[in-house]
Amino acid sequence: MAEENKSVGWVVGMLALAVVIVGWAFLAADYFQNDPPEGQRKVGFWMNAIQQLPNFPKVMSHALANRRWLLVLIGGLEVGVVVLGLVLKTIERELDGRPKSAARRR
Repeated sequence: MAEENKSVGWVVGMLALAVVIVGWAFLAADYFQNDPPEGQRKVGFWMNAIQQLPNFPKVMSHALANRRWLLVLIGGLEVGVVVLGLVLKTIERELDGRPKSAARRR
């Protein structure tokens, strides 16, 4: 029977993608609140995130000027996801009973 479990790499990749998507949505919402286009009606949080994709340079410029802490937070969460992935890979290796790499055995 085929293995139905997702690999640790897949789970970590999807978690990292989720952090980027949610981070972008918050950055886009902040940009929209502070610089709404003329004649633009009120839109939902996720729809705004999609609509702001063509304005990527403007959103990032606004974030660097006004919300640098949010960029640092998103980056920190991404680093946390990578560390979590490394820890989970180590645990997976130990549970499978695979030996440690040659460099670590010395």
